Amino acid sequence: MTEKENLERCGDIDVLIKDLERRIEKTEQEIAELSEKVVADCVRGGSGGTRLYRLEGTQDTTIEKRRKLLEERINKLNETKLEKEIILNRAYTFLDTVRSTEIRMMLQYFYIDNLSWYKVAIKMEKETGKSYSKAQCQMRCTRFLKNIEEKAKKKLKCYPMLFLFMLFL
Repeated sequence: MTEKENLERCGDIDVLIKDLERRIEKTEQEIAELSEKVVADCVRGGSGGTRLYRLEGTQDTTIEKRRKLLEERINKLNETKLEKEIILNRAYTFLDTVRSTEIRMMLQYFYIDNLSWYKVAIKMEKETGKSYSKAQCQMRCTRFLKNIEEKAKKKLKCYPMLFLFMLFL
């Protein structure tokens, strides 16, 4: 995974976590509603089938299925939060290597804080006192990330045997 892909994953994983939390909440509500519902039925029985018996209860099988689904979603949420921590640590490690403070701030605002390019420009103006436009912020970050990818490709071309050697370790 390249650094750009990792930065993009930061925003995507936040959306995934919010979606899982929403689904967990919905499943909990369904379980509560099903627990309150009482299912009733009348059956004939006794000698000659002349007596009526009234049966009442809850939908235990449906509730158990929902509880199992809830447990799976909670586990998935915990895994996703752990993955988010790993991705954020990698992103912050990468951002620490960026020499330009302005580009570092722009990348953090856009990819980690999930701000739009317009809001990034406004926040940069407030932070630095310089004038920024949406397009300017976007282009500077795009060029910076493209430059990093090109440097990484050149390194791979320079050391193909070393790269192959490392694969077999």
